[in-house]
Amino acid sequence: MHPTIRLVGHPISKRSSAELARRAQLLLLWRRRRMDLFDAAMFDEPAWDALLALYMAERARLTLSVASLAEQAGVRLHIMMRWIDYLDEQGLVVRAADQSHGRPGFVRLSDKGRSDLELYLSATLATDCR
Repeated sequence: MHPTIRLVGHPISKRSSAELARRAQLLLLWRRRRMDLFDAAMFDEPAWDALLALYMAERARLTLSVASLAEQAGVRLHIMMRWIDYLDEQGLVVRAADQSHGRPGFVRLSDKGRSDLELYLSATLATDCR
């Protein structure tokens, strides 16, 4: 079960998947735009970038390899592997073996990861109404 998120005067309502996907896309875009003006080290959040990228990939019906996820998050592969370990421990992602190599080569959101991310995205949309 999710912890209750309270927004004063604005309950979180269920949003359409298109609204949530657009919000995730905007969050990724805004994060990248910050780096046009500020040092990227100020915004080093590879786990968050990975969750957003996995959400967008899922919406586009794409499967991301660990290597492509690292590229999208702008971090080296070994760093992304550590974050995937963490996200897996938290129950937010699921790894799938690369059948040709027999090692974890692909990653996707878990049901919990998707649900928690959609709850967060809905909350951010609810605050836009204020």
